[in-house]
Amino acid sequence: MTRRETKAQATRAHILDTARAMFDAHPYADVTARELARAAGLSTGAIFRYWADKDTLYREAVGHFPITPETGRTLLALATAGGLGDEARRLIDDAG
Repeated sequence: MTRRETKAQATRAHILDTARAMFDAHPYADVTARELARAAGLSTGAIFRYWADKDTLYREAVGHFPITPETGRTLLALATAGGLGDEARRLIDDAG
C-alpha cells in the first residue's frame, strides 16, 4: 500500500470515528456535514470524497438508516400492532 493510500484510509477512519461520536451525542438532523467536517478538522469536500451524502456516512458509522422521529413513531406503531411494542421501544431507544 502506498503512503497516499495509507493516509486516505486513516482519514476515512478518522471521519468515521468523528461521525460516530457526533451521531451518538446529537440527533441525526442536528449534525450537518459542515459541523462534522469542522469537528474532524477537515473540509466538507474531504467528507464527500468518501461518502456520497450524510445518509450514507450515517449508515456506515452507525450501522442502520437514520431514524427520524416520524419514522420511529411509525415503526413503533407497526411493532406494537404486531405485539412487539417493548422490543421495538428498546430498539428505537438504542438507536436514538
